Amino acid sequence: MKRMLGCGLLLLAGALSFQASAASDTETCDANIQRLQDRINSAATTDPKVHELVGKDIDSATAARDKGNAKDCIEITDRVKSRLDKYNK
Repeated sequence: MKRMLGCGLLLLAGALSFQASAASDTETCDANIQRLQDRINSAATTDPKVHELVGKDIDSATAARDKGNAKDCIEITDRVKSRLDKYNK
């Protein structure tokens, strides 16, 4: 009986953490897009190549977010951030 109760609680905890993760992914996606847009807007005044380098990817991340695919959005924004970091070195 105790094993079944323990197993049930473990499954419940897993389900709750999955739901929290989904909300967290959406928030992370939104924050990443905003940070990248801010970074591009501040850098675009001095270097137009920055906007060309990542503009389409930010549009793709926004489209993924709008379709409810936060994981793809995060993947795209992480890739853009890495590219910008390499470019600014």
